[in-house]
Amino acid sequence: MNNGTAGRHRRGLAPAPVCVGIGVTHDTLEMCISSMSVIFGYRNETFGIESLADGIVAWAPALIVLESAGGAEHEVACALQALRLPLAIVKPQQARDWLPDSATLPLDGKGARASLL
Repeated sequence: MNNGTAGRHRRGLAPAPVCVGIGVTHDTLEMCISSMSVIFGYRNETFGIESLADGIVAWAPALIVLESAGGAEHEVACALQALRLPLAIVKPQQARDWLPDSATLPLDGKGARASLL
């Protein structure tokens, strides 16, 4: 290993792992990345799912948490698994119960958008 590579692996210099959360409805997919205060919206159809997956691959996440939404999550789950990304599918209530002081966010105006939290 050269000095540059060795230096990147020392404790404290490694970047924080990135986690991605995806909320699912029959029409939309809303993605939030742990290191950002933004929600990205995609349509829950082939082109939207491909766009979402391309964006996620670029972040190289440590974990993706996908909301279980009565079957609306199947196509996106398959796309992410095909890319061999680390994926957990959770029921919304279980995810909310896990978060301390969880709050509900208004998500009106769904579709292709990005909004500040």
